Formats: sequence, structure tokens, C-alpha cells
Amino acid sequence: MVEEGEQIRHGGAPVRPEADPESYDRLRRRVLWSLPGGLYLMGTTGASGPHVMSTSWFTQVATRPKLVAAGVEAYSLTAENLEASGHFLVSLLAVESRPLVRKFAKRSQTREDAGGTLRIEGIAFGLSEMGDPYPLEAMALIEAAVRQQIPLGSHVLFIGEVTDVALLREGERALAMADTRLNYGG
Repeated sequence: MVEEGEQIRHGGAPVRPEADPESYDRLRRRVLWSLPGGLYLMGTTGASGPHVMSTSWFTQVATRPKLVAAGVEAYSLTAENLEASGHFLVSLLAVESRPLVRKFAKRSQTREDAGGTLRIEGIAFGLSEMGDPYPLEAMALIEAAVRQQIPLGSHVLFIGEVTDVALLREGERALAMADTRLNYGG
């Protein structure tokens, strides 16, 4: 029995006392999934070489200095690379590049160097001066140096100071989560 003023918890999150925990969890995920946001590729490098992951948890958080933030699963290869290297690169993609994000939603990747071009999962990539990978079809690039990391349970928030940017293709709309059927988080 729930005492007056006590909150029911489901999966670590609070649930309204009158709500069915399972139904409420589905509703909460649906609402959180509806938050508008971009969909990007994040490139890092580490002991195992270049690594790429899809991310929707990326945003600018300050203007002086220019800071960006990325939420990364705490025990992922990306988090390991960020802690070791101290830098990352985020690629903005055009809407027609939507198939790329699915290729990098999982950890397993094959790497090959064919004819001098780095290929990850069969996609042509370049490397930034810091060694972080980006798809050659990216619209724009944001490279950042990690300035702070904040553990947040399942994820770590990495705050990075923008160290370099590039605009590779103009006049195209950037890919957003709403352009896909993907859902993450919530």
C-alpha cells in the first residue's frame, strides 16, 4: 500500500499514484520521444581505432564559450573513447542521409581501408585533424574538446568546447528524429 504523499516508482521513475505503471511508462516514453531534436553521427577515436555512433542527444548549451553537450551511454565504446581522447566530432546530415543513422545504431562495425578511403560499415569516411571520423556526405561538422563530464545514471553528459566547424553542403535541411521511425530514450 502506498502511504499518502509517497510516490510509486516504475523503472526508477515516478508514477502518478492513480496511474497503471505500465500504461504510464508507455505514455511517458511517447511524450519524451516527441521532443523535437536532430539526428547526428558522432565520431570518436580510441585504442580500437575510429568509431561512429548515431545520436539524438546533442545540443548547444552555451555561447561564451561555445559549448555543446552530448548524452552517451555510460558503458559504451563511445564513452570510453571520449574519456581517453578528450575530443569528438558530430556530423550533421541531410534528410536524404537518413539510412546512415541506422547503420551506426549498433556497436558492431567492420572497418576496411579500400583504395586509401576509410570505410566503416561500407560508408566512406574522412578523419579530422584530431583523428575523429566523419561521413564524406555530411552537411556540416562540429568538433569539440571535452571540458566536463557528468554521470547521469544510464548515460554520461559530455560537455565539449567547440574547437572547429566546417560547412560542407549548404541549402539542405538537416536530418531530425521526426524524419525517421526511430525512438530512443524516455
